[in-house]
Amino acid sequence: MPEARQSTSTDSSLSEIVSRLSRHPAVDALLLAGSASRNELNPASDYDLVVVLSTMPIPLHVGVTMIDHRFADVIFHTTQQIEAFLAASEPLDFWSWTGRLVGWLEQGQIVFDRKGNVEKAQQKAQGGKWIKPSGTETGVKAWNGVNYNLQVVRRYLSSDDPLYWETADLKMMIYGPADLFFNYFEVRRLQWQGEKAAINYLHRHDPGYLTLFHQFLREHDRRAKFALYEELAKQTVAPVGQLWQAAETIIMVDAEEVTPEMEGEALDFWAELIGG
Repeated sequence: MPEARQSTSTDSSLSEIVSRLSRHPAVDALLLAGSASRNELNPASDYDLVVVLSTMPIPLHVGVTMIDHRFADVIFHTTQQIEAFLAASEPLDFWSWTGRLVGWLEQGQIVFDRKGNVEKAQQKAQGGKWIKPSGTETGVKAWNGVNYNLQVVRRYLSSDDPLYWETADLKMMIYGPADLFFNYFEVRRLQWQGEKAAINYLHRHDPGYLTLFHQFLREHDRRAKFALYEELAKQTVAPVGQLWQAAETIIMVDAEEVTPEMEGEALDFWAELIGG
């Protein structure tokens, strides 16, 4: 089974852990991100600590531990990724690991920088647009995904089989909220900055959507919940298109960058295949 060990840093202050890490020859740099970097810690805040390593004995990604009796996310990056960003001439995909590093550089506080390269990388990150905006192709994929899942639930609810109703309940409970919430930001080409930032954005710019979303989460009546789901789906995909209508054909394209033109070509090819 996977292994977990008792944290040895629970009783140590953040400054003590930073000092210990900075003495290790494999550690090239350390950044604080999130509320700790802004001196906005509250009792529920965690530490976000980015560790830049010159060498990795095994491919590390993310870790969790306790530091000074606070939950701590430890995010591992490499010196090679810093160098790759410094050499980059084109914006990066936010969801790539090097792209995520750029996000930390934009907002983080450098607390250790052995060679000075991280400071250079931070200046570059803060001095230009180095993350690709979500494109039209992402909106098309989100439009397809939201519509597809909505139609599946609609079909289940049309059944006379209680097993289908229970499955519809489960999909609305588990998949629906994430599907709607994340894709709301995708179709609007808004960079994802975490759940708290997303909620703050909705409070400021679309409180009606947030109110409806909370109603959807709380609703227990199956039919009423689906009505809320459908309305939220409509609002979620509105910048890209309408909800799928009855008797329509949609062909989804398997590509990194999907455009409406590509899906139109797919529909034409389907029509050719069936002789329509």
